[in-house]
Amino acid sequence: MIDTFKKTLWATADKLRANMDAAEYKHLVLGLIFVKYISDTFAARRTELASAQPPPPAAKSAPRLPAAAAAGSAASRRRWCGWPGR
Repeated sequence: MIDTFKKTLWATADKLRANMDAAEYKHLVLGLIFVKYISDTFAARRTELASAQPPPPAAKSAPRLPAAAAAGSAASRRRWCGWPGR
């Protein structure tokens, strides 16, 4: 199967190269090599980060406020009482 795939790739490359100048073909091939390198590097880094990342913590409930803060303390009422419309 791999040999068939290799032969198909080489035949396709030969057809493409027949219609191009060597310098143009070089730019095309170097671009493809660069894309392959970036793809492999990204996949390796993604795997590395996924294995190093700890699992997310369990969901926690919101912290409870003291009764004075929940009802509005005197300090918070003083802070906002000078605003227009209050």
